[in-house]
Amino acid sequence: MRALSPYLFLILSLSITRTIPALQDVFRHYFVISLPQYDFTLALLFSPGFYLMLACLYTIISFRLTGVTIAQSMRHSIRQFTPVLLSTLGFVIMSQVMVYANMITLISQSFALFFGSYYLYIAPLIGGLGGFLTGSNTGANAMFIQLQLKTAETLQLSPDLVAWIQNSSSSHLVMTFPARIVLAATIGGIGERENQLLRYIFLIGLGTILLLMCEIYISTHLFYSLEISPS
Repeated sequence: MRALSPYLFLILSLSITRTIPALQDVFRHYFVISLPQYDFTLALLFSPGFYLMLACLYTIISFRLTGVTIAQSMRHSIRQFTPVLLSTLGFVIMSQVMVYANMITLISQSFALFFGSYYLYIAPLIGGLGGFLTGSNTGANAMFIQLQLKTAETLQLSPDLVAWIQNSSSSHLVMTFPARIVLAATIGGIGERENQLLRYIFLIGLGTILLLMCEIYISTHLFYSLEISPS
């Protein structure tokens, strides 16, 4: 239980901030870091990262970690997250360049004109492509979330629904990222079966996207029928 306590602390902290509406209102309006010139706002007390930091402090105090141990942990962490940070930063920069070059608006208008209301069934393919190419849900969102939301705005679709489609599809296809499969095959001692594993897992990923499309069809038609029902 002591070893699990940092995780329990983190889960409890996040659960409290997400399930109590009164606390959500408070945390979203106090200690907010705002940089208008960069269009950046961070509600510090509502950010998951803030509670990760508190969990780290709790671990340091609870386990009485020495300065040497803390320094080693920081070095290992920096070494691990630097490649992820740089790649994600690159995706974010690319997305922002596309926004300021008006590329997102142009592409979203073309999508809206070509696909119309059927775009809801194209959105999972775009999200899945992001997950497959980047191997990261964060990277996929950095690449495509603004395009998805702008297209939803043009077609007057629910932005929450489109954001859900983007995150769900990219999360499923993340597991088809070739580097993940190579790593898993190497660890499992079956490196010679990389191509076979990639083919199978890619088909499974496509199957999940098809199931997601079916869910979208059922959900949208059910909600539509309820909306026009006389009751």
